[in-house]
Amino acid sequence: MIRLLALVLLLANLLAFSWLQGWLDPWVPSGREPLRVSRQVAPQTVQLIPASELEAQLERIAARCFQYALLDEPTLERIKAWTAPYPGIRVESTPGRLRLRLPTEATDAELTTRRDEVSLIAGRGPDRCAP
Repeated sequence: MIRLLALVLLLANLLAFSWLQGWLDPWVPSGREPLRVSRQVAPQTVQLIPASELEAQLERIAARCFQYALLDEPTLERIKAWTAPYPGIRVESTPGRLRLRLPTEATDAELTTRRDEVSLIAGRGPDRCAP
C-alpha cells in the first residue's frame, strides 16, 4: 500500500512539474508567460500616476481637442485650410466630422483663440472630444 502511495505521489509530482514547465500547455495551459519580461519596451520609463493626477492630465488632453460633427463639405474644407498656417495642429477627418488636436505646448490663451477662430468658421462651438 505504501509503495502504491509513493508511486501516486511521484506521478503527481512529475505531472505538476511538467505542467509548470509548460510541457502540457497544448492540453492544459499553465498561464505562464516566460517571455513577457523580455518583450517589455523600456520598462524603466513606466511611471505610476495617482488617479487624481491622471484625471487632470486627461482633462488637459481633452481641452486641446476640438470636434465638430455634422458639418457640410465646404465648411470642412474651410477649417482644413485654416489649419495650414499652424503646423502643430493635427487634423482627423471623416465624412461629416472633423477633429482638431492642438499641440501640448499650446498655451491656454492660444487654445481659446484657436477654438474661437474655428467656431466662427463652423458657425457654432465645438463638441467635446472623446478621450
